[in-house]
Amino acid sequence: MKIRVVVLLVIFGSLSINGVISAAEDKPAASVEQLQAELAGHFKSARYDKAEATARALMKLQPKNENWPYVLAGALARQDKTDEAFANLEKAMDLGFLAESYRMSMNPHLDSLRSDKRYTTLHSLIRRRLPYEKGAEIKGVKTVEANPKAGLRYRLRMSPKADKDNPQRLVIWLHPSGGGSMNDVAEKLAASFVKLGFALLLPTQKQFMVWTGEEINALMAGTLEHVGEIEGIDVKRPVLMGFSAGGQIALMHYIDHPETVGGLILHGAFPVVPKGSGAGKWKPMELPKDEAIKTVPILTIYGSREGGAKLWKAAAPKWRAASVPLTEHVVQDGGHCFYFAGKPGGVVAGWLEAVGKGEV
Repeated sequence: MKIRVVVLLVIFGSLSINGVISAAEDKPAASVEQLQAELAGHFKSARYDKAEATARALMKLQPKNENWPYVLAGALARQDKTDEAFANLEKAMDLGFLAESYRMSMNPHLDSLRSDKRYTTLHSLIRRRLPYEKGAEIKGVKTVEANPKAGLRYRLRMSPKADKDNPQRLVIWLHPSGGGSMNDVAEKLAASFVKLGFALLLPTQKQFMVWTGEEINALMAGTLEHVGEIEGIDVKRPVLMGFSAGGQIALMHYIDHPETVGGLILHGAFPVVPKGSGAGKWKPMELPKDEAIKTVPILTIYGSREGGAKLWKAAAPKWRAASVPLTEHVVQDGGHCFYFAGKPGGVVAGWLEAVGKGEV
């Protein structure tokens, strides 16, 4: 099961070579800048042999810059020099290539490497070197921390009373883009969720700039399989809760695999998908012709001042006509925020309680 992902990145096409170039070291700046411009041109015109040569020249000028072996790997992969490509990806990692690891997932120059087991292993190693977010204890809530080999590292907040005879359903938190997990914000809902019969699952070790296809697939496959081994947790058809880009990922997964989803809680996310590859171009999301959409309750919360508010106004009647159990909550004069407290927070709890009782 795979999912498409909304991530708009410029790969090797700009003068910054995918935005990963570090500040120049104490080397002739003009030479580096000239080679950098040439490198961008070579990738743009698909002259990968020349891109390889230029990347090697930059490596000689800046041997400690982790970006150049990474760029070189892309040029080599394009020429089917697979072993050399992996050797340079490993070198980039050894030099500290971590913060930009999500770009590796979205880089089309590395596409030929993805089916190789070495790619999966290397990408996993990069992810496991990222900082780990530890959470605070929550009174009355049992916390489980785990780092499965086949999935994302996670934290589970559940009832200490949950067991095989009284299992809790699962809510999965999907963070927004921008670099912050917002786990601490989402976890403020954990105690109330537990009382309603739902456990809360959060990824705790990944880059939090965006969601990549590899990450969401790892979460919905390897991580869920691991969580399913915990007594007292029912992982079948989890509820996906996401803010902004996290909500968009939840919607994308719902559109592609509605039969795997038990509900959606969307904050500042809208029924659109990318139109082509251009940044900022969108088109209305089309519902799949699948009877499962009638069994997935959706709660969408958004501010009346958000630019996407009109999108739900246009889509909601069509979705309801298709028998989608859609609930809208509009925060008057609200902007692009995660509404976890006050009246909207009560709306989430009330909706989730109804879902648990099968009333939605």
